[in-house]
Amino acid sequence: MNSILATGLLDLGKNMIDRISAPKSLPTDKQVDSFNSELQKVSQPTLSSLRQDLLADPAIKNFLQGNKDNEIFLEKRADGSTKLLSSSGETMIIESSSPVNDKFQNFFDRCIQEQLCLSPHRPNSVLLKS
Repeated sequence: MNSILATGLLDLGKNMIDRISAPKSLPTDKQVDSFNSELQKVSQPTLSSLRQDLLADPAIKNFLQGNKDNEIFLEKRADGSTKLLSSSGETMIIESSSPVNDKFQNFFDRCIQEQLCLSPHRPNSVLLKS
């Protein structure tokens, strides 16, 4: 057999084996982070559905009825509780042990993350009702 042809066949065989046995490229950290963020967006409820759940709570309804013509702001507190603040000055504290507090915290975090419902007049607050 011709030595040039034999060398070419050996190189071809070696290249095929290298391609088959080479490890597949792993996704980069950026691709993984992008996938994770997209997955979280899909699995989380929308802001409007979170807001509707919050407004359906009887205690919140009562607070809103007393402040019909006022803006309602939502603020997180250092102790883990949430504060509702009316533009009239009336406040309502949602204790951290309350089941609805988790929804308020989630709504607040999502608004900050997505830069939606932010209050132009009150830094670090989210507008629940305008």
